[in-house]
Amino acid sequence: MSYIDDTSKYDMVKNSGDEIISSRDWITNGVLDNANNWLIENGTEGDINDISSDISIGEYNSYVLGSEGQKSIILNSTSYSDWQPYNKTLDPLTPDDYGVDSTGCWVSHIWNDNGGSDQTPIIYFINNVTLDHSLEDYQILSASLDVNVVATVENNVDTPTDSYCIPFSSPLNQRDSYDYCRFSAEISDLDVDVLNTYEVGANQTETLGEEATSNYSLDDPLYIKGEQAIINALTNVLSADPGHKTFTILLGIYIHSADNWNSYDIDEYTNLGFDYLNLTFTYEKIIDQSTSIKLYQDTGSISDDISNNGFSSYNYYIINLARFNFSYQVEPYWPSASLNSEVRISLNNGTNYVSRKLNLAGTSFSDVSLNLIDLISGKDDIEVSIEVYIADEFDLNETIEVSIDNISFEIEYTIYFDDYSTLLEVDIDGQAYDGAVYVPVMRELDIVVKYLNDTSGHISDADVVLKGDAVGDLNENVGLEQYEITINTTDDLRLGSNTIIIEASKKNYELNDTTIIIIVEPISAEITGNSSNFVNDQIEASTNAPEFVQLYLNDTDNNLPIIGATVTYTGGLGNGIFTDPDNNGIYNATITSNSDGYYSITVSAVVGPDYYFPDYQFAINSTTPSNSTADLTIYLNNDIMPDVSGYLSIPSMRNVNITAVFLNETSGESIFGATVTLKDEESRFIGYLVWDSGHYTIEIDTSDDLDLAQNPLTVSAIAIYFPLSEIAFIIDVQPIQTEIALYNTNISVIEINTGGSAFIEVILNDTDNNLLIYDAVITYIWEFGTGVLIDLDSDGVYNTTILNIPEGSHIITISAITQGDYAFLDFELLISAIPPSGVDPMLYIIITAILGLAVIGLGIYFAIYQKILKYPPTVRKIRKLKGKIGKGKKPKSIDFSNRTSYIKDIYEDNKISAVPVSYKSEIKK
Repeated sequence: MSYIDDTSKYDMVKNSGDEIISSRDWITNGVLDNANNWLIENGTEGDINDISSDISIGEYNSYVLGSEGQKSIILNSTSYSDWQPYNKTLDPLTPDDYGVDSTGCWVSHIWNDNGGSDQTPIIYFINNVTLDHSLEDYQILSASLDVNVVATVENNVDTPTDSYCIPFSSPLNQRDSYDYCRFSAEISDLDVDVLNTYEVGANQTETLGEEATSNYSLDDPLYIKGEQAIINALTNVLSADPGHKTFTILLGIYIHSADNWNSYDIDEYTNLGFDYLNLTFTYEKIIDQSTSIKLYQDTGSISDDISNNGFSSYNYYIINLARFNFSYQVEPYWPSASLNSEVRISLNNGTNYVSRKLNLAGTSFSDVSLNLIDLISGKDDIEVSIEVYIADEFDLNETIEVSIDNISFEIEYTIYFDDYSTLLEVDIDGQAYDGAVYVPVMRELDIVVKYLNDTSGHISDADVVLKGDAVGDLNENVGLEQYEITINTTDDLRLGSNTIIIEASKKNYELNDTTIIIIVEPISAEITGNSSNFVNDQIEASTNAPEFVQLYLNDTDNNLPIIGATVTYTGGLGNGIFTDPDNNGIYNATITSNSDGYYSITVSAVVGPDYYFPDYQFAINSTTPSNSTADLTIYLNNDIMPDVSGYLSIPSMRNVNITAVFLNETSGESIFGATVTLKDEESRFIGYLVWDSGHYTIEIDTSDDLDLAQNPLTVSAIAIYFPLSEIAFIIDVQPIQTEIALYNTNISVIEINTGGSAFIEVILNDTDNNLLIYDAVITYIWEFGTGVLIDLDSDGVYNTTILNIPEGSHIITISAITQGDYAFLDFELLISAIPPSGVDPMLYIIITAILGLAVIGLGIYFAIYQKILKYPPTVRKIRKLKGKIGKGKKPKSIDFSNRTSYIKDIYEDNKISAVPVSYKSEIKK
């Protein structure tokens, strides 16, 4: 096994086989359902008491253990018992009397110049404080001290402004010093070590006992130094305590009685003391820098993973992806005093890591994805560590919970190894390839390739292609375990030798190729005589008589006719061309010899480079026939020629059967094997009359084969030993005769009342064939306009209604047109409109005028109808739709209805019948 991360090395060996092992999660139990597969370990630096962790409720939780506290030491009427007098000096100079009771800490003292008590006594009152826990890892954040001092003295306590040492008795004559009291507050350790005792407040009296102001008492707060001085004092004394939780508060009273008269002085201090004290301070936990705790797991080795993926041997591998993912959150928040703290991800206890800052985490889980590609380089066995690391020292008043979940570690790598060996087998048209293959053009060639591994197993999903003179991709036949392609020797190859390379490849398999040679040969073809007059490639012909020659071009490789060839002949009877009128591979020509003789004819054919035609030779032996005579008779539609002029008149759209009887006048027998042709007046060939039971016949269509006019035609017949016989005749193709007639009546005059309506029904009859004509356009015209007769039922009966006909006689002229060779004559109908009897002439004139306007309106209606309304609503909508689409407009949706029913509805609404009309009689169609 070898790991490579040097790109240059990779470039040198990149042509070897490779396999990408898709990324997977290497972490077991990444959702932390329990503590299985995970280990937890504290770091070796910082303070292990500052952090702890566990796995619970599906999360890994690290607890940064912050806390806070507050302590108050009180002196009042209920807490005085915590205090006691204390003399911290070696000199036992204490006041006359002192003590502690509900009034606080107090002192009483009298100094007498006649040998009384001490001039400078001092006493302390202490309170030894023990905290609930050590403050070694805590920071005091705030502190306050309130002390109240009380004092009562007599007027013999001397102050700088006094006149008498003893009022009204002894003058004040020693002024170097005066009487005063000093009150103090100190913080110290339990030993009250002078080096570890800090005064945090003090007052010294100056005017207490002043005569002029009668200032003989006070009740004032003690002057206290700043908060920081108190914090510093507490911090220092707690640091000196081995347990970091005990200290002493001292309240001191010092009395200074000066000798202010040279004979006798007395100072009386009735009451000095402290009646109230409150020392309160707060503190928070100190979180030490470099404190850490980690969660880790041994995820296994890459070499084992490679083996598990089925690779027993390989050259090396390259890591493509190493991505570590997790979700984390912080509650309640991460403090700004430690912005450098982070979650570190490392491998195998390495000093390198990638990280995500804790201050970026919110109070809900957020996803983190880190690239470990630089950390994993060169490693096989992998241990992943997730470490919560405190990078800054800071104070913390509460516990912060760092939660981590959804841990995953994706690794993707590529294994490089030697390509697997392969084998290639090629079959062409079911035969193993063994040298050049010869095939004709226009053939399908099946190429089958087997791409096999070193155990002769099929290699699936490979790329197998043709290169060289033929290109293409082979398709895999999974069932047969092979690759296949069919090529066309005409479309995919060229005539001659074709070199084709078959190349098979698949990722991690050895590329294999082989070369095959395919030689494409032209199609073998032949020309043979096909008409009945050929006998052993020879035709017996009559001199000066056209001889019909028919050849067949055959693809002998595929046994198929060859069409589209250019076929020519040369020889003693000149040069010419054979044609294939029916595109069936049968080529025809008519060859005439003008003199007796034996003539050799050579036929050549060309149809392109894919065919090889050897020339075909045949002979025509031309002789002058003996004195045999022949008789030619023509029948048209099974009737002998109607008159000597050879004239036949026939309507268009009819078939004409032309039959020729060609008899040997000597024997009276029909002549077999004759060439009988039909040509027009310009000798253009129309067709051959075909032998049929003793005669020759052809059938032509007057519409397709002839013109609507007189058509001069000639039938020619010739046979060996018989001279050419011809008969000319004319077929006159006439238009089909028609008539327009009233339907179901022979009366051509319609009588109606003035202003009435006339219903007209006509039929259009093909009189030549006794058939009705459908789909015609029939119109009428009269002095008041035009109109259209409509065949609503598609039964050949056309009708219309003419409305509001004015007084008088009116000729209605009806005309018809339709497709086909029809001749139409107009039909005239007379309509007589007579005023009804008993009608007021003036009223009738008015009515007639109104009706006249109605006629005009109706004329406008029919004009609109011809333009628009003859289309039903749906059709009109479709036409409108078409127009909109043509203009690029968006059409609306439409509904469909029936056009015929729509016109019928209009007809029924407007029909006024003046002449009774019976039902239709039987019409012969």
